[in-house]
Amino acid sequence: MRDVDAPYFAEMFTTIARVMPVTEGGPRLVSLFRLARQVIREGVPGDLVECGVALGGTAALLGVASRRSDKRVWLYDTFEGLPPPESVDGSAAPEYVGTFRGTLEDVRAQMASLRVWPSRVRYVQGLFEDTLPKAEVGQIALLHIDGDW
Repeated sequence: MRDVDAPYFAEMFTTIARVMPVTEGGPRLVSLFRLARQVIREGVPGDLVECGVALGGTAALLGVASRRSDKRVWLYDTFEGLPPPESVDGSAAPEYVGTFRGTLEDVRAQMASLRVWPSRVRYVQGLFEDTLPKAEVGQIALLHIDGDW
């Protein structure tokens, strides 16, 4: 994989960090940004998809990476925080219900503040088990999955 232009990444990361909390650490952010830029640069057909938006940090990173392309960004989440767990999710899971919540309105506002055109972002609200079987996204160039239970 070719290196991302370091000044461009620094500019984009600084912009994102000013606007919202970013929930994943440096190396993973760099990797995700590089992958998004690579599929765009190489003309890989399809859109960018994130399953598990939480506060919107990595969604914003994908949106910023895609600004100079024709790719759509699809964001799948409840936008209500973590849902109630099942017994297989562990005894500590109930205390996290509702956490990591980025409301649909908050995530939309964050994307707009980064000049990611609203017409290029698709928000799909609900549980993965309900929304993914009916997914309207066609081809997927990059899929970022960050689901919990």
